[in-house]
Amino acid sequence: MTNAITPLDERELVATLSARSEKLLPAQDESIFEAPEVLNAFTQLVSSLRASLDDDVFIDDVRIAKGAYHADVYAKEKLGSMQPSLEPLLEQLGKSVASLELNAERPRPLPAADCGVAKGMLAILEASKELAAVGALVDVDHKGGAAQKLPAPTPRAISALPAHKDRQSRKVDGEVTGLGRGDARGCEVQIDGGRYFIVRNLALEDAWSWVMARAKLTGKANWDNGQWVLDTYQMQDQLVLS
Repeated sequence: MTNAITPLDERELVATLSARSEKLLPAQDESIFEAPEVLNAFTQLVSSLRASLDDDVFIDDVRIAKGAYHADVYAKEKLGSMQPSLEPLLEQLGKSVASLELNAERPRPLPAADCGVAKGMLAILEASKELAAVGALVDVDHKGGAAQKLPAPTPRAISALPAHKDRQSRKVDGEVTGLGRGDARGCEVQIDGGRYFIVRNLALEDAWSWVMARAKLTGKANWDNGQWVLDTYQMQDQLVLS
């Protein structure tokens, strides 16, 4: 999609995208702090959306305001009743999320394309997932007043997708912040509120104690049948150390 400049008087606002985060709320002196991790993920989301939109729709540059990053979506010409809408795209994204969540439950998850999720849709959902991981939900405020949440898959729905190429080992270094479902290999833990890893032979009660103790987990995970699996690792109890 091309993003040619259109004169202001020929534009018509379609919707506004907003990535809201408490990290962007102003301080007592009214100064606004940046949140680089939110900005990076939101910028990637906007880029992925631009690539999926028709040529008669474009997204303006990202801007910051109280409590959120914003990006306005415009129609390149004032089309009256024929004005483009983001609702079909949002509906398609919602269906794609449902397909990926069901796919993650398979013993051997299928590639995204085999679930009816095209490459462009997957790029949008991966960016949406990254925003959710840093605590930023994306609102879509339509011109007519309706508001929707941008669909976001769970980390597991993305991490369960099989590799498109051979995966190398992945370094793990962070705090255990949550639990997943796991399987016969062990319990699944969440690191720093983001990606999930199965820890080989880890029992559920031990995994829960790691969460309560804010344990720090380090090691290398290997790709095994749709999941990252930690076979060797080191764990430090941060509450004991503090």
